[in-house]
Amino acid sequence: MRVACVQLASKLGDVSWNVRRVRELVSSIDGSLDLLVLPEMAVTGYNFRDRSHILPFCEDRHAIGSASPSLSLARELSHQFKGARVVVGFPEREDSTSQTKLYNSAAIVNEAGLQHIYRKHFLFDTDKRWATAGDAFGDVTIDDKRTALGIVSGHLSHSIYLVIALG
Repeated sequence: MRVACVQLASKLGDVSWNVRRVRELVSSIDGSLDLLVLPEMAVTGYNFRDRSHILPFCEDRHAIGSASPSLSLARELSHQFKGARVVVGFPEREDSTSQTKLYNSAAIVNEAGLQHIYRKHFLFDTDKRWATAGDAFGDVTIDDKRTALGIVSGHLSHSIYLVIALG
């Protein structure tokens, strides 16, 4: 299995710059991949001050194109790396008849599109200002392989990690 992880200092709210930077960083990857992992909130940046600040950047997981830049980038990268699974963190917006909920989510995407969404369960202090807690850890079967996905806060280092197990 060939895995690549991208680490970048995303600029808060600068979607165009962040997308260009991810493309630049992955351009040096030679060959095919099985899994590409992008950081939490890679396309939007992280540490929005409150709900009103992040709301314009929240994505509907059913949208495509400019309405969902994180998921669109993930699908583009999956195609670029010949069907690799791409994990990307993004702020998700879910509209219902009674209210709009926001989540700190991670998506698993392949060339066919969205395969699974994980909504962060253990919210960090900065997430609690705007995000609703998701369900606990879970797993999903994608392409006949069992995949477990979770977002874990590194409380000692104040950093965030995506944890993925493929079987």
